[in-house]
Amino acid sequence: MATKKKKLSLGISVLLVVVVFESFVAAKTGLPDMQTTKDDNLIDFLPNQPEGVDFLQYSGYITVNEGKEIELFYYFAGATGDNPTSKPLILCFTGHEFPISSIASWGFQQYGPFRISDDGNQLTRNPHAWNQLANFIFVESPAGVGFSKAADPQFMMSVTRAIDIPYVYNFLFGWFERFPEFRNNDFYLAGQGSFGVSGPKLAQIILANNHMSNGTFINLKGLLIGNANFLLSPNADEQPETDYMWYYGMISDTAWSHPNCVIDPDVDDWDDDCMDFFMDKANMKQNFKYNIYQAQCPNVKPADVDPNSLYTGFYECFDYPVSLYLNTPSVQRSLHVESNGLYLWPTDPSGEYGTIPTFTATQANLLRFNWTVQSDWRPWFVNPLEVAGYAMTYKEGLTFATVRNSGSKVGLDQPERAFTIFKSFLDNTPLPSSPYFPFSS
Repeated sequence: MATKKKKLSLGISVLLVVVVFESFVAAKTGLPDMQTTKDDNLIDFLPNQPEGVDFLQYSGYITVNEGKEIELFYYFAGATGDNPTSKPLILCFTGHEFPISSIASWGFQQYGPFRISDDGNQLTRNPHAWNQLANFIFVESPAGVGFSKAADPQFMMSVTRAIDIPYVYNFLFGWFERFPEFRNNDFYLAGQGSFGVSGPKLAQIILANNHMSNGTFINLKGLLIGNANFLLSPNADEQPETDYMWYYGMISDTAWSHPNCVIDPDVDDWDDDCMDFFMDKANMKQNFKYNIYQAQCPNVKPADVDPNSLYTGFYECFDYPVSLYLNTPSVQRSLHVESNGLYLWPTDPSGEYGTIPTFTATQANLLRFNWTVQSDWRPWFVNPLEVAGYAMTYKEGLTFATVRNSGSKVGLDQPERAFTIFKSFLDNTPLPSSPYFPFSS
């Protein structure tokens, strides 16, 4: 089946891709809740938001299965500027392998319209907010992540990709029923980590249903994937991550060579001799998963930490304010959250200076696609005198890009560079070069 090429983005901090999807499995039709209207979901204000908010906000639940046991929660941040409803529409979510709160991590921590103060109380405008260029839907998936709900509390633990991704499609169907003015907009998917798997799967479903006479047409243009984890094989990331950690002085020469440990990237099993190596490496990865140069949180005292814990949480100060704000009762009321004691916590995988996955693991996975290089490794720029990162493009349409001096939370570490990547992605143009670096063109 011939299809138009679609722009897809994948990568550590981000990469931009064009692929052709050839085979699909269609989802069931969506299940709009006719009792809930768009006006019911309108957010009048968020507690302590700044004055002069010039865009619409909505949030609420969309039922995604016939039994109505599963409801996915979303937060919508409308585009700013003139004719906002004509601008692109972006759906942000993750995947069931490593589920995270897209509302917390992408919406209120990195790329959304607001930033949260360190005390978790005040909102300020994000000067590099991505809704300056597009409309955003941040959806919590699968049910059990963030504020999304399932009648069976064990649902998130048992959900498979085959179940979860069609539910996200059903969410989209229901959302477009509630917001028909966006049906014909250019549409993009975005996410991080295991979205490297779930994003393309959802794209397949969308394109399949686009070819059905009774399907809802969605004008899919591309995918944006940060810190892509493709899960191509069980242990594909292990050796590239080990090389990365050795290069940055995080593990010893012995651990790097692991002479008694044989890692087969295609076998989901560990030799007994590998366990000590694996546990030492896992401990280091967990404590520095966002950024290997992240400083210890100033409010964490040695007496507060269990020395026997694999994961100390020393280095996640930036998660606390988001968690405090979004778990405030008045905030949840404004968001129309039916919480029942639900507690939201942001987290996501790593980037260039992160370790889950490392950018070397992403690169190693890309090599498995066996694509042809069109434009080899080159620097790109925001400031023409400072390298912002590196990128390469394949003839098949994929541009893999890194961001210098950033961990996995690029929107926090390098917000201007993240915004430049997003704009280049929407414009389908190369990342900027510099006249002072001729080899960057």
